[in-house]
Amino acid sequence: MLKRSVPKLVSLPPLPEPFVHQIENPCDRRALFAGDGHGPFIDKLIAEAGIEMQAASGNIDDICRNIEQRIKSLHAEYKEIFHPGYMPVANLTYGIWCGTQTRLFYAYGPIVNNVGKNIIAGGPPVGYVTSGSGSDITNYIADRMQTNTALHTSEAIILAAYMLQQAVSHADGCGGDIHIAVLRNDGTTELIDVALANLVRMLKELDSQLGTLLLKGANWKFSDKSLDRIWEHLKTKIQKYKAVQNEIVGIFHRDEQEFQRLVREIAQKTKIKPKKN
Repeated sequence: MLKRSVPKLVSLPPLPEPFVHQIENPCDRRALFAGDGHGPFIDKLIAEAGIEMQAASGNIDDICRNIEQRIKSLHAEYKEIFHPGYMPVANLTYGIWCGTQTRLFYAYGPIVNNVGKNIIAGGPPVGYVTSGSGSDITNYIADRMQTNTALHTSEAIILAAYMLQQAVSHADGCGGDIHIAVLRNDGTTELIDVALANLVRMLKELDSQLGTLLLKGANWKFSDKSLDRIWEHLKTKIQKYKAVQNEIVGIFHRDEQEFQRLVREIAQKTKIKPKKN
């Protein structure tokens, strides 16, 4: 079998290159899509969803309703074209932003559900969904990490990176690069690639060592003094990991700022001035 690398995340409208943190937000609505299943059908669904998003009024309810109806109608249309049993499968996970609101949806074929529930009265919806051949592994890890509670965005990014890395390593059919995107309530979008490999490596290492600590803690023959020594060693290692990680992220941001400054400087110097009559 031949595997080829394809984009796993689609932003509508498209983000400027490179796909990094976008500060300015010239549009009044935005969507991020990821899918699993048959590529051509996924591409068609995303393209049609983009058309419906732009055609809707500037209200998030109308945008979500239009996209859901189009997903259903496309499945109904192609069901009449394909012979029974040959209908392509396409599942979409997508986030919508408009105004000051974001919503997350999962479309299992034509069945569209809003992801998340309010665990705090009046608070934002919290939830997650996994899809594809690695979902058994990612769901297992998510359950271990108690994701039914609200996580800070930075924590969710680290957890998502670890879940995806484990799925790529251990699930049949999973492979390729890891991509993580964040869609915020102000409409800005960010593709997370800041020292992602280091984040995953750190969490993987800590997970194995915490497992050892839990096993020793459950062993009634293991003394409290020995347990304290292991914990102090592990705590020191966590602090060292965090210090190294902060330095890596700091270097990345400094390099990125310098790069953007050079791009602006070159663009200013090469700007074409209109000729005077």
